[in-house]
Amino acid sequence: MSEDFRAETGFVEEVGRIGAGGMAAFHIRDLSWSRSVDPNVHAEAVTDFSGQLTGVEAGAGWEAFVGKDGYTEGRVDYVRERFLGVDFDRWSVRGFAAASPTPATNIWVDWDFGATPNYNAESAAETYLGFAWQPSAGATVSLFERATVDYTFVYYRFGRDAFSDAELEGTLNRLKLTVNISPPVSIRLIEEYNAFEDTLDSSLLLGWQKNYATAVWLGGQESRSVVTGEAEHGVFGKVSVLFRN
Repeated sequence: MSEDFRAETGFVEEVGRIGAGGMAAFHIRDLSWSRSVDPNVHAEAVTDFSGQLTGVEAGAGWEAFVGKDGYTEGRVDYVRERFLGVDFDRWSVRGFAAASPTPATNIWVDWDFGATPNYNAESAAETYLGFAWQPSAGATVSLFERATVDYTFVYYRFGRDAFSDAELEGTLNRLKLTVNISPPVSIRLIEEYNAFEDTLDSSLLLGWQKNYATAVWLGGQESRSVVTGEAEHGVFGKVSVLFRN
């Protein structure tokens, strides 16, 4: 990704980077408690165009289908990360597990914890290596084959170490309702309480989708402060058309 690559409207956080990575996995099939277990080792590295190492990640992980409807994956990594010109050597543990108790329900948990730089710092002198916890959980329920309800809970805590007083702590509670009125027409409603910002965020989206590339979307959103009652509003729309020769 060159220095001139425009990343403002995408999910790329850094430009001027060259990266490479790899993974080796071992597949174990048809165990008494699992349909498959796939342990792995992995590594990746990123440099800038001058050859300066900006990131390294290496570790071991797993992926497994447990029982009839269970799934889990995770990884434990050593990480070298450059932030504000400072190199941090740290470790992280991440994982995910899900199960479907019934054909219409799915529940899951997710965890991510480990040593983490203070990303709120604005200069190298202010940053330091702290510790962050981020467990989350959620559930999905299908109703009458036309509606789906999703609930997500996220907790985040950052401090000087794993058990010191938190310097940043909060939760997110998110409820999403999706209704398929007909095959091409759908409605999506999202309500989210953000304890970090003390806001209640609402979003309504109407959609018409003929196929994967021909669609019309129209929506509105509101972010209201729980403390002051002040609110910001917005509307948005998108049209996409597929042309075939």
